[in-house]
Amino acid sequence: MRVGEINIICRDLEVSRAFYCDMLGFEALEYEGPEALHCRCSNARLLLLAVAKEAAPAAAYCHHACVSFDIITPDLAALVERLKASGATFAQEFNGSCAFVYDPDGNVVEMLQDGI
Repeated sequence: MRVGEINIICRDLEVSRAFYCDMLGFEALEYEGPEALHCRCSNARLLLLAVAKEAAPAAAYCHHACVSFDIITPDLAALVERLKASGATFAQEFNGSCAFVYDPDGNVVEMLQDGI
């Protein structure tokens, strides 16, 4: 058994593409019609699927049931600064070894410093 694509349900495909590809560094692979984009980061694959009518409920991280995933980066501080400069909203303050950021639809992505 293995995990396949992770589906990220979003409202606006291009806004989500900009977040996951331009900001987090995922590679855009292939559009599947106007509502879907396959992406890759290392061996992980995402499917951005623009079918949501509204964002996830605004609440503290882990207040509602949800699924989140981690990305591991060699320079977490630089990634956090880039996200802050873009106006991204963080679920928790950066503590030096991990950070939690909301994507444009309120999903949480945990970011970890590689090697810690």
